[in-house]
Amino acid sequence: MGSILFDFLTENVLFRERDVYEHYASVPEAELSAALQQYRKFCLAHQRELMAEATGHGSCFTLFPGMHPVPLDLLKQSALYVERYVLADPLFPLTEAENDAARAMHSYLGGSKKGLDRQALSQAVRSLKALTPMIAADYVKCLPVSFLFEVPEHLPIYFSENRFSEVLRSDVLSYFHEQATIQPLRRDGRKWVSDPGARVARGIAVRFGDDSDEMIYQLFEQKVESLDEATRTYAARLTLPDTPPAPEYYAAWVEQSVNRTAINLLQRLSTELALAVQLGASYVCFSRFRSDLLNRFFPVTVETSQHTANVMLTLDVPFPNEIDTESLMALRLEDGAAFQTFRRELEKQLWDLRNEQDPERLRSKAQKVMHDLGSVQHGLLSLKLKQFRRNAIIQYATLSATFLASQQYLPGLIAAAGLAFKLKADYDAAFRQNPAYFLWKARHSSNS
Repeated sequence: MGSILFDFLTENVLFRERDVYEHYASVPEAELSAALQQYRKFCLAHQRELMAEATGHGSCFTLFPGMHPVPLDLLKQSALYVERYVLADPLFPLTEAENDAARAMHSYLGGSKKGLDRQALSQAVRSLKALTPMIAADYVKCLPVSFLFEVPEHLPIYFSENRFSEVLRSDVLSYFHEQATIQPLRRDGRKWVSDPGARVARGIAVRFGDDSDEMIYQLFEQKVESLDEATRTYAARLTLPDTPPAPEYYAAWVEQSVNRTAINLLQRLSTELALAVQLGASYVCFSRFRSDLLNRFFPVTVETSQHTANVMLTLDVPFPNEIDTESLMALRLEDGAAFQTFRRELEKQLWDLRNEQDPERLRSKAQKVMHDLGSVQHGLLSLKLKQFRRNAIIQYATLSATFLASQQYLPGLIAAAGLAFKLKADYDAAFRQNPAYFLWKARHSSNS
C-alpha cells in the first residue's frame, strides 16, 4: 500500500512540514528548484511503476478525472462507492521548465515569471499531504499526467487555407461553435483584461459551455525576415499594434481561433480518455459541456458501476464530511466486505433509475435510495445492535455466575463461551452484510 512517490517525498525538502506552511520563505530558490528537478527525474524514471500502482489488480472500480482536480470533500463522499481514484499529481506541473520561445513571448506580453511561485508550490504540497491517508489506503493514486500536455521545446507552426474547419467532422465543429463564448480582451499596462463592449480586439479568450478550460489568443502582425526552404524554417518579426484589426480580418481570425480551440480540447480529451483506457478506469467529466459532447458524438455503453457514479456525483451526501479522512480510510480497510455489500446494493437500486431522463426526478429518486439505505436501515441496524448488546450482557452474567458456582463447570463454561463467541461472530457477519452497515459505521465513526 502507499506510493513510491510519497516514499520519495518524505525525504525531500519539499515535504518539510514547517517550510510548507511558511511557503518555503527560508528555503533558497536554488534548493527548491533542485528539489523539484529531483522529483521530476524520479517521476519520469519510474513511470512504469507508477502506472502499475495506479492500475492495481485491474478489477476494481476506478475513476480518472484527467487533469481536473477533485475536491477533498468529494473524494470523501466518493469513498462510499468508488474503489479507487487516479488523480493528476498537483506537484509535477511545477517541475516544467519554461522554454526560450515561451519565455520571450511571456516577457513581451507582460507575463514573464519572476522566480518560483512559492505559494503555488506550498498549495500543491499541502494538497498531497491532505491525500496521504487516502494514498496509504490505496484509495487514491497520483500520476504525473501534466507531462502529456507540456509545451514542446520547439513550437510548431500550423496552417490551413480553410481556418482548420476541415480537421473535425462538420456536426462536431458546429456543436463547438454553438457552445463557444468569445471574450474580447485589451491590454491594460502589462495585463490582458476583459473588454466586453469591443467589436474587434487584438486579444480574445475562447471557451465552450461551462468548461473551465479556455484559450487566449493575441492577433500579432508579422513580417518575414528570412525563409529557408531546405530546413523549412523562417525568421519573422512579430509586433502587436495598438490599432484594432479590420472587422473582416478579425472575424476570420475569431473563426480560426474557435476551430483551433475545439481541436485542442478534443486532442486533450482524447489523450485523457486513452490514459483512462490504459488504467482500466472510467473517465470523469466535471463539465456539462464535455459530458454532452461525449454522449452526443461518442456514446458508449454505461455499466452498472459507472451509472452509480454518474448519479452519486450529483448528490449531496453530507455525513462523510463530518468524519476525518483517517477514520474514513480505516473504515474502508477494516470493513472491506461491508463496503462491497453496500456498493452492490447501491448499484442494484440505482440501476433501476437508468431510464429516468429528468435530472431533478432522478436526483429525487436517488436521494430516496440513499435515505432508505442510510436512515431507515440505519435505525434497524441500531435496534439490532442494542438487542445484541442486551443479550450479550445477560449471557455474560449467566456465564459468570456459572463460573463462580463451582470449578467443575469449567469445561461447560469453555463450551458455552465458545458458543457465545460463535454467536457473536455469526451476528457480526450478518450485521456487516446489511447494505446500510457501511453508512451506519461511517456515521458512528464521525460522532466518536
